[in-house]
Amino acid sequence: MNSKNILISLLTVATGLLLSLTLHFRNKSTAIENNKRLLSAQIATMSVKEFSFDLNKAMTGRKASDVVCVTQDNNEKLLSALLNGSPILIYRYTQVGGCRPCYERQIRLIQEIFKNSLQSVAILATYGSRRDFRISAGNNVSEIPMFHISADAFDWQFEQSGIPYYFVLHPCMRISNIYVPNEREPELSRRYLESIKRLLQ
Repeated sequence: MNSKNILISLLTVATGLLLSLTLHFRNKSTAIENNKRLLSAQIATMSVKEFSFDLNKAMTGRKASDVVCVTQDNNEKLLSALLNGSPILIYRYTQVGGCRPCYERQIRLIQEIFKNSLQSVAILATYGSRRDFRISAGNNVSEIPMFHISADAFDWQFEQSGIPYYFVLHPCMRISNIYVPNEREPELSRRYLESIKRLLQ
């Protein structure tokens, strides 16, 4: 074997080694990035769970104001009139809170789970105006009763954040079972809604 062939063989081996090492470190780097993303998602999920838990602990037993609820037909009724002597699940959101597709996903999930007991659920929404509410409600094919309430209807501090949330309203106007849905963990919302459905039966 002459020196030229030896050099070519060494270069081939060196190139192969270099490519192998590059691929190895690239795979390692990708695995690390994927682990970081997974950890970040888990932390976010735990943070939302913790927030829901703390919120539930702080708010359970609080009294809800008997606020004016405006129907899609622009009629007014008091919140207490929605109860009919039984507790109901309330889904609360504000237009200011932002994510319309998120609200719509939650509404579809409520419809799916409560399809045979829609009288046990109500949506309380806040829009910039009653007109905006009527347009949005008109576009919504939901059979769930939907009402507009003013932005300052409830004096609870976390209301100012605009995050959507659920709670159970009891005939005594006290609240319980507060839950903040997490779009990253849709299964948690499903489990929450199924447990509330059992509670309200």
